[in-house]
Amino acid sequence: MSYHYGEDFYSVVAKERLERMRAEAERAALYREARPPKRALRMALGKALMATGRWVLGPVPDWTDDVRRVAPAVGRAAQRAR
Repeated sequence: MSYHYGEDFYSVVAKERLERMRAEAERAALYREARPPKRALRMALGKALMATGRWVLGPVPDWTDDVRRVAPAVGRAAQRAR
């Protein structure tokens, strides 16, 4: 604390307290800026990107139905072989 003759003790204490509060507010602002975006925003962005990808790719071809039916059977056969 830097107290000079003629200054009121309480005004010096108040000034120093204000300086500390300002420094703390600046630190909090820096932390806030560095924090990753909130989950809701990431979720909305991810859903929008997936919808865009589906729109760009177009409808799913018919032959994928056969792949879906065969894939689980292949997985079960591999488990039985172990």
